Amino acid sequence: MRKALRWLAALPVPLIGAISFACSELITDPLVAPFPDSVRVSQGLPPRVLDSTVRMVGDTVIYAVLWTNEASPQRAMQVNVTVTASDTSVSPLRRNLAIGICPLSLRIYRGTDRTAPPVWQSEKATPAVGCPTLQSFDRSATYVQATWDVGAMLGDSLPAGRYSFGYTLRTTDGRTFEFSKGDALLSTDHIPPTNDLSAVHLEAHSEIVGAGPRMLKTVVVAKNTGTRTVELHYGACNLNVSLYRTPNRAGLPAWRYDGGNAQCPSVGNIAMLRPGDSLPFELSVPMYEIVADGLPAGLYFVNAELSLGGAHVLWAGVVDVTRAPERLPSSGNVDGLTFTATTRLVQGVGGADTIRTLVLVTNTTNTRRIASIPRGCPIVVYAYTSAALRDAVPFQTPISYAGTKACYINPQTDYALDPGQSWVFGLDVPASAVAGGQHLWFTAYMVGTPSVFLAAGDVVGPS
Repeated sequence: MRKALRWLAALPVPLIGAISFACSELITDPLVAPFPDSVRVSQGLPPRVLDSTVRMVGDTVIYAVLWTNEASPQRAMQVNVTVTASDTSVSPLRRNLAIGICPLSLRIYRGTDRTAPPVWQSEKATPAVGCPTLQSFDRSATYVQATWDVGAMLGDSLPAGRYSFGYTLRTTDGRTFEFSKGDALLSTDHIPPTNDLSAVHLEAHSEIVGAGPRMLKTVVVAKNTGTRTVELHYGACNLNVSLYRTPNRAGLPAWRYDGGNAQCPSVGNIAMLRPGDSLPFELSVPMYEIVADGLPAGLYFVNAELSLGGAHVLWAGVVDVTRAPERLPSSGNVDGLTFTATTRLVQGVGGADTIRTLVLVTNTTNTRRIASIPRGCPIVVYAYTSAALRDAVPFQTPISYAGTKACYINPQTDYALDPGQSWVFGLDVPASAVAGGQHLWFTAYMVGTPSVFLAAGDVVGPS
């Protein structure tokens, strides 16, 4: 059961079924506050937050994503803009925009400052350079791409360096949509990425975080300190962790993580690490797994073992291991967002009662916070026959309970909370799903980023 608990997000289980817990985010300050009695109903889905590559027109969402191709011996880098359009439904369907043969224009700016005039504009270039042939990938809907050659853009007058981007989409009915993209390195060199990791600096740190369960979190950051893009190849489970009782970390470890190999998907990953960019590798292990074999409480010294073009053993800090019992919290704080959950029996007309689970999310910081949810099911609810089973860490298998299917694998969309702002998410299930007079205890899985698992109160079903 212990090893299976990391994979909840990957399993297509129903509302209640064979539960396995995957990476509830790093909850701090458990039992932040009780759920306020005055909050009785869900607010539904929050408004979407659109970043600089997304625009919304009525019930149509336009995505215009800019990305670069690395150089090869045959050609220099390329800048691409891919445009798609879809409706706003839970399972989005592609839409068709009225666009011509040259609907995109591109501007590049030196550095990250887009308030100064652009140093290059496609509209001022020759048609062959400024209006590349539009590629279409779907005859029934808008899914197109324009590609500009960096060598032709920079020419002989602009040096290689970091540039930022603005770009415009124009439709044939006269509408204009503006987009932007942060900086990226542009170069006219026909030098492909290297596999040499000598310029990649690795740094590791570890900490014990969260509550219900507490997690040993280790992060290794790879940073390209060189002047050439590095192509990284790595597997899905390329980070292991060991704990030692002494600072020199010699001899056999007191504990070593070995849970990844048996469950690790056999896939290979490739990442392009451009000069100045970083890539984190993270491993989080529940503390109940670590102490399960009798590891004593105390200070331990951490080794991080990263497989990245070879084996790299890194000093990753000191952690204080305790054997204190754990329980699932009913509230907690993740990155400045407080989550609190409850479940109530709501009496209806003619005996049509409802079991209602609510999760209150509040921004406790003084800055705007962005989070994301799958709009089809921001909450998944589980039920247990006792408080002890519901609050147990490691998590126990819940009973069968009718409700929403596990649709948390759907694409996520962003929402925002301003300082002090709250939002109430909810899930209603007919009380008829519970045997008459049955007493149930509930958990709420707040799906998305961050994802949180909370104790969510208890209800006695109507007789």
